Amino acid sequence: MGVWDRYYDIMSANYNAKLADSKNVEKELNAYLRSLKKDYDLARQEKSTLLAGEVRVMRELTDVKLEIDRLNDYIKKAEDEGRQELIDYFTKRQREQQEKLPKLEARHERDMADNEKLNAMLDKLMSDIAKLESKAYEIKEKLIQARAKEGENLWDSSKTNF
Repeated sequence: MGVWDRYYDIMSANYNAKLADSKNVEKELNAYLRSLKKDYDLARQEKSTLLAGEVRVMRELTDVKLEIDRLNDYIKKAEDEGRQELIDYFTKRQREQQEKLPKLEARHERDMADNEKLNAMLDKLMSDIAKLESKAYEIKEKLIQARAKEGENLWDSSKTNF
């Protein structure tokens, strides 16, 4: 996950730079959290799309394997009856189905790997959101304390001006 760690570090640095220049930290922090949650929702939608694709490929793979088995049974029956033209026909169809297997298996493996990567990304994004929410809470608390202190200082300075 080196890429995601690097991405997180860059995003944190960019966000910290924005916060340092920002006039309204709370508003920017909330906007950033909303953006992260939107990204999380989009990733979840992508996950359901990937999962549907994986299921579709698995179904195709199962259908091809069943077709190969069915054709194998037909070949045996044609051999028992001694019908060479049927043996040739079913053998040809069986070869065609067997040629589909490697592509389908490769697609299934790729879809499973993509799904695992997306799961890892979703977990990372969710933990980043949780960390950022806790950090946002800390920042908001510090802002409240700073504003209270600023109000106190203003109050103290106004008393000495009379």
